Amino acid sequence: MAARKVNRKRLLKEPDEFLTFSARMIEFFRNNKKAVIGGAVAFFLVLALAVGLRAYFKQQSAAAFDLLSKIEKTYAGILVKKGPEEALAAVEQDLKHLVEDHGGRVAGRLGDYLYGAFLLEAGRPDGAIEHYRRSLKQLEQYPGFKQIILSGLGHAWEQKQEWEKALNFFRQVREAETDLMDDMALFQMGRLYEYAGKTDESRKAFQELVEKYPQSLYAGPARERAGG
Repeated sequence: MAARKVNRKRLLKEPDEFLTFSARMIEFFRNNKKAVIGGAVAFFLVLALAVGLRAYFKQQSAAAFDLLSKIEKTYAGILVKKGPEEALAAVEQDLKHLVEDHGGRVAGRLGDYLYGAFLLEAGRPDGAIEHYRRSLKQLEQYPGFKQIILSGLGHAWEQKQEWEKALNFFRQVREAETDLMDDMALFQMGRLYEYAGKTDESRKAFQELVEKYPQSLYAGPARERAGG
């Protein structure tokens, strides 16, 4: 029998600190419409990581988290002023150092995900896919991260205009044990079906989103694209 999907309200009530932090991070994505709909999640993940993550992993190497903090601050500052390509160039050597020298620590594993996210933002989906796949193996046991990484893989394949491969990853987001990103996945699937010329499937995805999540930030755009 398939495992029962955990409702987002129930998940947010769980006492585990990491679980709660993961849920807050996902909700942060969901409340930033422009970034999530456009797939530009990297900058917002950086901001979320800056809030409380080091405090949770106090037992981890201070040096690794110092480097992670340096990377996120440098990237965020340059991204706003000069864009994702120059921001990535400014932190890429530090990212390589973080994932190569601290890959066994949580900070290094998060660095691998960020490397993929920054590569995607800079228009380098092949490199993004490589790092996302590595980080999926390293972080999927933590609640919420699996869906975030699967979403990143979906956006990377979309950037390559591989619609069916992208759809497959958003389907996996929907199959996860929580439904925190279910509305986002439905919206992305509706878009991808549209791009692939599958009008009926696209409309069904948008309609399902509107019916199941009428208060979602995606409901308005989905309603418009579903034709009502």
